[in-house]
Amino acid sequence: MYWRTLTKSFENFKCQTFYFGSAIYVRYADLSMFSKYKLLYIIYRMKTVKLLISLCFAAAMLPGPAIFSQDSNIKILKKVEISINSEKIKLETPVIEKNRIQFIPLRDILPALKGSITYLRKDNLYILITKKPDFKCTIIPHYKKIEYLDNEHDISSPPFFYKNRLYVPVKDLFSLLGFSIGVKNRIITIQTTEPPSITSTSTSKTVKKEIPDIKTRGSVVKKKLPPPVLTKKTREHNLALYFTKYKHVLKKNKYFYKNNVLYVNLTEMIKKHGYTVSRKKDFITVGYNRKKYIFSSKKSYVTIKSKKNQKKISCPDKIIIKNRTIFFPVKSFARALGFSIYSNKKRDEIHLLSKIKNIRLINKKKRFSVQILSDNILKPAKPHKIHWHKGFYVDIPGAFSEAAKKNINVNKGPVQSFMCNQLNKTTVRIHVLLKRYLPYSQIAEKNYGAEIEFYNTITKIKESIQKDKITITIKARDAIKASVWSTNKPYRLIVDIPNSISDLPQIIRSRQYIYKRIRTSQFKNNPPRTRIVFDLVKKNRFSYKINGNVLKITFPKTKKTVLSRAGKKTKRLNSIKNKVIVIDAGHGGRDPGGVSKIDGSYEKKYTLDIAYRLKKLLSKSGAFPIMVRKSDKTIRLRQRTRIVNKNNADAMVSIHINSFFKPYAKGTECYYYKKKDKRLAKYIQRELVRDLKLSNNGTKRARLYLLRNSKMPATLVEPAFITNKKEAKLLRSPAFRQKIANSIHKGLKKYFKQK
Repeated sequence: MYWRTLTKSFENFKCQTFYFGSAIYVRYADLSMFSKYKLLYIIYRMKTVKLLISLCFAAAMLPGPAIFSQDSNIKILKKVEISINSEKIKLETPVIEKNRIQFIPLRDILPALKGSITYLRKDNLYILITKKPDFKCTIIPHYKKIEYLDNEHDISSPPFFYKNRLYVPVKDLFSLLGFSIGVKNRIITIQTTEPPSITSTSTSKTVKKEIPDIKTRGSVVKKKLPPPVLTKKTREHNLALYFTKYKHVLKKNKYFYKNNVLYVNLTEMIKKHGYTVSRKKDFITVGYNRKKYIFSSKKSYVTIKSKKNQKKISCPDKIIIKNRTIFFPVKSFARALGFSIYSNKKRDEIHLLSKIKNIRLINKKKRFSVQILSDNILKPAKPHKIHWHKGFYVDIPGAFSEAAKKNINVNKGPVQSFMCNQLNKTTVRIHVLLKRYLPYSQIAEKNYGAEIEFYNTITKIKESIQKDKITITIKARDAIKASVWSTNKPYRLIVDIPNSISDLPQIIRSRQYIYKRIRTSQFKNNPPRTRIVFDLVKKNRFSYKINGNVLKITFPKTKKTVLSRAGKKTKRLNSIKNKVIVIDAGHGGRDPGGVSKIDGSYEKKYTLDIAYRLKKLLSKSGAFPIMVRKSDKTIRLRQRTRIVNKNNADAMVSIHINSFFKPYAKGTECYYYKKKDKRLAKYIQRELVRDLKLSNNGTKRARLYLLRNSKMPATLVEPAFITNKKEAKLLRSPAFRQKIANSIHKGLKKYFKQK
């Protein structure tokens, strides 16, 4: 036998218990103290387990019938009737009065509210959902609170069971639903005054004015229910109001409370975000997205005007004009303009959240886009790739989703499906799952919300030589619209393809006498634009033709068709000229690499600096260097390999700085994997050792991802140890880093000279 503690209504009683099988048994004599209760809480091993003891056996079988007697405080009101919005409700079980508070059976009133109730057995709670009005709350039996919009509302008396029916207090439940309650001639009348000022999708609580209590013994008790979220605090403080993702600090002169309603000067704030505010006498007009919201300081409603229709929304809290300053009641403003409100008490924050109503896929001339529809402003973040599927996701801060949360299958064009989920209380995340890899640009803000457009991709560029002409063919996935023009001194032919993303090599070399090389780049990102530049030898005639997704540029042949290499051997000293060399600066972004013990500097900083120094040297030598990483950003190994192989380079050098967990490690080393890598690694290693004069650790074979998957000769360079104090001091010197770049440059020149 063990002593346990049974708890009910914050009263603790000790009793003897023991285990038999998987059940906990309680001594019968100890249950006499719980004569009025059925729900017991057993506190065991620091966890509270809810145990519902159903006493369904006959009282005659038990020695103590007083233990299971009914509550003497309960009075059955048989002749009392209930009407909701002038409609009488037929009750299968009568209304009950307990401690001077009226209770009604919950299931009997569900048809009138067009509602449903769900019981969660594990949590021992009930979820009530109604359609008239739109309402959702959580009811816990024998608990003096109702959970509504993620917040708990105190109620006068807890719900309880009577004859297998769940009874709830009339006044507390219907006041939350937005009804007024009265009693006359034994008829409880429940009438709709206005829908809750914050919809069920909001995460804040409902503000109510004075609500008359039901008549008890000939008197009417009026009780103020202060707004539990936007209440006035005793201490003076500054509020933080978030409008979409932007934070605005409200100082004391920007807001005030009146009758527990928060009033804020919103004029300057909403003007910054594209709203217009105008005033005519007692009327204030707020305009956005071809709609006008007319507020009045005398009328308790807001008029909404659009091109198609006009409607009125009841808002009991009117605007207040003080010293020519307009103060809007926050809740009425949010309700009229279609915002949701989330309030954080601890941080003194109020969030006005734009509601996302729907998401749909649009097809415009075989150009697909995802539209995110909202009546208010949306400020989405940049799209990010999904790692578990082909596609991407977009986060929209300062938003609340009314769209479906499930996976919506589309299967149109490139889109397989999309999802819309509430990431947290103030952010919505939208997943777009694609059938194939599809580049995308930044999401665009629109009057109707936001739009994700799927732009055209330039996939191929090819040079073909005929007898009398040279043709360059540019292909894309969808139809092309391009502008083509030429410039003099320098002689160039420029092709711009708007609304497209480049998937082409950055440099295409040519032996034709007409142009030296073709350079491609992502000229703009938002909206995206691809630029293709031909570096011409001299001014030449050209013609171009666009046919669907193909652009053809034609140059007529001249006498000098090919560069003057025929019959002549190129000089060995200039063998690095016209070579495409990819420079990979190791690490970057979230991956810092090794860390110096002297000043805490990162490896990624030094590798990028050495890469830029090497790029300058190669450009002077006539080579075409391509940087994999141009700034401090994260690039995955797959992306690096794709950039390296896409450009058909002649060689690749990956620059790193070595590190070890023990400080005595030092020296220079180069890595290779393929047979054709070894010679390149040896030439660069030899020059590094000669110039840097550090310990020679030699060339080593390693199964590194970049070396293993690159198609051209490649090497990974580790010129020094960042964890060695002596070598870390050397790396801090720009002159030493220039020495490293010079040595790699020399090694590349000798490699191509002897090739």
